[in-house]
Amino acid sequence: MNIDYDPTFWLSRDNHYDIVSQFALVNRLHLFLRTEIVLTSRLPAVHQFHCLYFCIRGSGSIEIDGVPFFVKAGEAIGVLPHHPHRRMPGNAEVHYLLLRFTPTDPELISDLFGRILVIPESAGALISKLMSCYQEVVENSSAEANNETALYATLILNSLLSVPRNSNPQQSFLPERLNKALQLLTDPENINMPLHLIAKKLGITAGHLSDLIRDHLGYPPSRLKHTIHIRIAIHLLLHTDMNITEVAEKSGFKSVYAFSRFFKQDHGMSPREFRKLYAGKVSNICPVCGGSRREIRRNSDKSTAPDTDVPI
Repeated sequence: MNIDYDPTFWLSRDNHYDIVSQFALVNRLHLFLRTEIVLTSRLPAVHQFHCLYFCIRGSGSIEIDGVPFFVKAGEAIGVLPHHPHRRMPGNAEVHYLLLRFTPTDPELISDLFGRILVIPESAGALISKLMSCYQEVVENSSAEANNETALYATLILNSLLSVPRNSNPQQSFLPERLNKALQLLTDPENINMPLHLIAKKLGITAGHLSDLIRDHLGYPPSRLKHTIHIRIAIHLLLHTDMNITEVAEKSGFKSVYAFSRFFKQDHGMSPREFRKLYAGKVSNICPVCGGSRREIRRNSDKSTAPDTDVPI
């Protein structure tokens, strides 16, 4: 598959920029290019978006709900909201284009998830156009550029929907109660809700919920909540002007001291240093939290960044 894009732009920038549009199938879109070799296993991402991983070079494994899917160049895999997923370690560099979005009609594209998808040859040019339009939005945002980007994302989704389906796809499902628990846990409104109250809402005991999390995600509830809190904090640091104390409170930490300590353990720097490193100019309003959205640009003298592709 021949994908034409500007590698200098994509490999030197950090994170995402919001495409907000009411056009076609996509009304909010983030685009990432992930090219680094994954050497060690990472915590799964859990968030509120639909995701499509397009493998555009090499081959690798993506784990969804604890089930590994092997994806090679010319294939894609879809992930539904709230379903834990991560790229798995490998010895070779794999290039994934990650399309993370909110669809205007989730039912219309439901057939794209839980299976390996073959990317039609015609979609190669569409993916190149999508990346080019997205780059234009990052550099010079406008309503026209937003809509054009959303249009190409929609054309790509339509091209995937037109591909013949495997009658027996590999599927990956979480138990219904665990899926509902993850929906509650990733909702910022429930950031400080204790696990036993989450369990009560589901009509089960806290012990049963803890067992579900351990059995299906492979780690304890405390680690899951910590991961979600840190990712909410990352979102607030990068996309709002809240001070560090406010970020700590909004992301569910008991004190700014605890927040700073845990954040430094996870990212090797303080929250203030992280914000200073990745801060860009303030623009518009973030549709997630209502704060000032930041256009994220990596400082030109930096070449690496924490893996922060999963803000809540």
